[in-house]
Amino acid sequence: PLPSAPAGRRAVLAVVRRARHREVLLGELRERRAPPGARLGVGYLLHDLLGAQLLRRYPPPVTFDPCMTPSLS
Repeated sequence: PLPSAPAGRRAVLAVVRRARHREVLLGELRERRAPPGARLGVGYLLHDLLGAQLLRRYPPPVTFDPCMTPSLS
């Protein structure tokens, strides 16, 4: 890791810890600005945290949509 990565990691993890239920949408995290102490972008920090298994990514829930069912005819 680069020298500025720990400060950025801590800042992104702090955002997740402060969130309700410690869950934040990945898109919302990507839209954020990089923390002041970090020289790296949020995209790199998220990739780094996911690779280090400090964050977990869950697939979106599957919902039933009757419009999306295949036709049987």
